[in-house]
Amino acid sequence: MAKKLLTFYFSIITIEKFFMSFFFAIYAIFLKSLGLDEFEMNMVNASFMLSVIILEIPTGVIADVFGRKISYT
Repeated sequence: MAKKLLTFYFSIITIEKFFMSFFFAIYAIFLKSLGLDEFEMNMVNASFMLSVIILEIPTGVIADVFGRKISYT
């Protein structure tokens, strides 16, 4: 039973990682087609990640204090 569960877990993780890498490869090609060079592509990704980090903390605190419905509205 444990081996079957472990095999299922690793197959799901492998499929997830494959599609994530597919998405990131297509995203880089998409940004390249817009005329961005490597530095600009990294700045787009860095600003996205920075905004996720900055906005994630207040949303989590609001959800913990007042409930998750309020943090989405």
